[in-house]
Amino acid sequence: REITSDDVVAGVTPVPADADAERGGLDAACDDIRRAMREIMTRSVGVVRTEETLLDAERELQELERRTPATAWRTRQLLVARLITASARHRRESVGGHRRADYPPRRKHPV
Repeated sequence: REITSDDVVAGVTPVPADADAERGGLDAACDDIRRAMREIMTRSVGVVRTEETLLDAERELQELERRTPATAWRTRQLLVARLITASARHRRESVGGHRRADYPPRRKHPV
């Protein structure tokens, strides 16, 4: 069975605000969240993207952020991931190596 975005987010356990300091504190306790964030960004916001994959990524990143304590360093990484995703969603044309599969490519030379 193919792993879905719901599986990724569902597999992340919320991190308690008083995470074990012996394991490195909150940031070490957020390793599952970091892995899930990387998987979401690679799968849904990578080189080829669509409105649907970007919307899925926004939803999943919001859920990960909800599960991450506000004082954890990972919340800044999640914010950056959400900003990248929002920016990619608003940019309809393909730019550089990134391509919107749901919009036609830009013409290099006007006709």
